[in-house]
Amino acid sequence: MNITFDDFIMIRPNALPVNVCQELMDHTKNNMEEITALTMDVDQGNAMQYEGRDPADSMSRRDFCFYMSYSIYRHIRTTYYSVISTINEGLSQYVSKYPAIASLNPPLHVPDLKYHIVHSGGGYHNWHTEWNVVPPNDRRILVWHLALTSHENEGELEFLYFDKRIEAIAGQLIVWPASFPYIHRGNAIRSATEKHYLTGWYFVT
Repeated sequence: MNITFDDFIMIRPNALPVNVCQELMDHTKNNMEEITALTMDVDQGNAMQYEGRDPADSMSRRDFCFYMSYSIYRHIRTTYYSVISTINEGLSQYVSKYPAIASLNPPLHVPDLKYHIVHSGGGYHNWHTEWNVVPPNDRRILVWHLALTSHENEGELEFLYFDKRIEAIAGQLIVWPASFPYIHRGNAIRSATEKHYLTGWYFVT
């Protein structure tokens, strides 16, 4: 397993098998009616539709995201738990490289999984970090990003101060610190395709 660590950014290729990525996407697409019927408020833990926002809005982007729930993925529970296992393994590997993190009290945990579908022209293009002073964001220590689709020369995860553009490759897990100087953005999808990925945070309680 060719895991790399550079500037405290961990990249783990093939963290989730491609066939598992595909099963997860197929199940999501087949259950979009149920997913979109959830409360349309990402802060309440269900779904948020960004499509159609005013282009002048700095938060505007053409994508759809929702917090995954077992009720949606119960019919493919093995796949659902494979994702959770992959994310937990990622944390273990990161802590093995940087063991001082293990001294955090309380220890880190993963409260939720967030699914994104990015359409052509979409992505979150504003430079930002994942940490801020507003609870519960102030408890984010690390960020994880798990790609479900592959894209060449588009849709990269870009870090402003580290001169890095990380290509989206299906099954690849990326972990990095949540706060400054890890300012980053998602670059645009320009082709007539969709980018699917999962993301979330390792929190302290």
